[in-house]
Amino acid sequence: STRVRSSAASDVYKRQIEEALWAKMLFNTTLNPLGAILGTTYGAMSEMNNAVQIMNSLIGETYDVMGAAGYKTYWPDADTYKKVFYSKLVPDTYAHRSSTLQDMEKGIPTEIDTLNGCVIRIADNYSVEVPVHRTIYNIIKSMEQRNK
Repeated sequence: STRVRSSAASDVYKRQIEEALWAKMLFNTTLNPLGAILGTTYGAMSEMNNAVQIMNSLIGETYDVMGAAGYKTYWPDADTYKKVFYSKLVPDTYAHRSSTLQDMEKGIPTEIDTLNGCVIRIADNYSVEVPVHRTIYNIIKSMEQRNK
């Protein structure tokens, strides 16, 4: 009985951790590399129509990967997340310069492999197409090579 309760509690904690991690992945894979490529803040990107299109594609692809792999986060779908993303999350970090941009400026390796690279690896395991993630990933990897 205690073991069953412990296992059930463990499953709840595991789900809560997964939800939190995917929330962080959604935010970071959308903003960090694009901020480095454009050399600007999160808020400035939210005011650029073309950047918003890219961010929307990244969010949609991440939700496709999450769905295929059976993961969930706090928001049930991409549209719900985008509403919170643009109305709350980005404004709260408006002046933030991404860690990827800061790493580029320092000439040190970025976290692209653990961010968008992770989404790509999971997508590959489930045969999900993620062309925007791949493009962003390849641009950052090219920028890293250039900076060596």
